[in-house]
Amino acid sequence: MIPGSGEYVYDTVIQKKQIITQNGSVKCEKVINSHNLYNIANSIHSLNQLKNTCENIEWVAPVVCWFGLIRICSAVRFCVWLCRRSFPRGGS
Repeated sequence: MIPGSGEYVYDTVIQKKQIITQNGSVKCEKVINSHNLYNIANSIHSLNQLKNTCENIEWVAPVVCWFGLIRICSAVRFCVWLCRRSFPRGGS
């Protein structure tokens, strides 16, 4: 599953970026990880498309690019959680 880099590419919750004025009010708000017509996170949309195309799929190999000092085990745990959540064994 690609893309593998970006702060929120695999987030299952829609994230927003706010532009704040000098007086502290919100000037505008931009969604940063939802670019589809269904108003869901891109990661969920991609997994839904994959499941619709390949009905018997059981596993996904996400590409994870790491550009920091955070422990890689956190990313692996998240990817395992995302796959298990999106593709539970034995059914939908």
